[in-house]
Amino acid sequence: MARRAKDQPLRLAFRLPVNVTVVRPVALLLDTEVASLPFRARAGAACQAQLKFCDDVLVRKLRARAAEQQGRLEWVDAGGHDQGVALSLRGFSAALDALAREVL
Repeated sequence: MARRAKDQPLRLAFRLPVNVTVVRPVALLLDTEVASLPFRARAGAACQAQLKFCDDVLVRKLRARAAEQQGRLEWVDAGGHDQGVALSLRGFSAALDALAREVL
């Protein structure tokens, strides 16, 4: 999670395996899908999906999540198979607060 400049929105980036297909965007799920993450191909050993925090509703949903409640990232691999990984939001609010205090 970072921002390029103080006046720019925060971005949440996820590194994924190189075999992610762009047929369907990467999905961020809490109880249901809450965000679709645009895919960005990267050179090297990983691909990246990014989410800009322009939506206050999404930030509130992420902040409201209890530390023990996991989210999930889901994507489709190059073979057309659904893939996913559990996502811990433990420390998310504290990290977001720290970034808000940071002087760039």
